[in-house]
Amino acid sequence: MYFPLVGGQFAAIDDVDADLAEVSWCLMGGKNGQYVARGKTVYLHRVIAERVGLVLTGETQGRAWKRSVDHIDGNKLNNRRSNLRLRTRSQQMSNLADGLRADNKSGIRGVCRTGSRRSPWHAFGRGPGSKILDLGYFATKEEAAAARHQWEATLS
Repeated sequence: MYFPLVGGQFAAIDDVDADLAEVSWCLMGGKNGQYVARGKTVYLHRVIAERVGLVLTGETQGRAWKRSVDHIDGNKLNNRRSNLRLRTRSQQMSNLADGLRADNKSGIRGVCRTGSRRSPWHAFGRGPGSKILDLGYFATKEEAAAARHQWEATLS
């Protein structure tokens, strides 16, 4: 089912969670997009994760989370139970379904500009434990993007 948020957007939840639509929810900004929230610390996806048993009751409040609730499809408005999963912070940060970081200037995940004139583009990825993996330095953004996309294909 879909229900309206303050501001005109709509969020998706399962029928079993329909009672959550009876209170006002809005979009609140986050580093990787906006989340459906009530107040400053009550996020819809965390409340639903608590109901499903992904996290312990009360674990969803506050900022000191060791684990994150991930939207599998990357759509923060899709809060259906089948679209939520528990992830470590490291797994969450490498989620390819999430949008680009706000400070990304290349427009491509894992590609950034360097100060070098000879090889001005750097491609990188993140390995286990958030270790940065150097995928190489390239003369063009397109070459760096191709290296990044080739590395991403090995993850699937």
